[in-house]
Amino acid sequence: MLRWMVGHIGISGNEKADREAKKAVDRHTSDKEHLPPYLRKPLLINPSAVIRKCNNKLNSKWKQGWHKTERGKRMWKIDNTTPLTKFLKMISNIKLSWEDVSRIAQLQLQHI
Repeated sequence: MLRWMVGHIGISGNEKADREAKKAVDRHTSDKEHLPPYLRKPLLINPSAVIRKCNNKLNSKWKQGWHKTERGKRMWKIDNTTPLTKFLKMISNIKLSWEDVSRIAQLQLQHI
């Protein structure tokens, strides 16, 4: 974060933008007359809720498809909680190489 902040020092208007961002974080809001018209209206939906709902739907659909595959059926007999959130997070770790993720998944799915 420090690198980002240092890279913007001296840019015109940046200090004001930083102050306004800090106010927003502290729950201070801008006066409505200073906002563009499309931001003056209250939100009709919660964007986070929409994203969460979409992710939940995709996850559910993926799990249903997974359980229909041969490997999914085989893994279901061993562990009916598969695919575990913990396992999915583990193989999504950006610090792991593709090869490591592949080996971990193969071991978990007994496909090695």
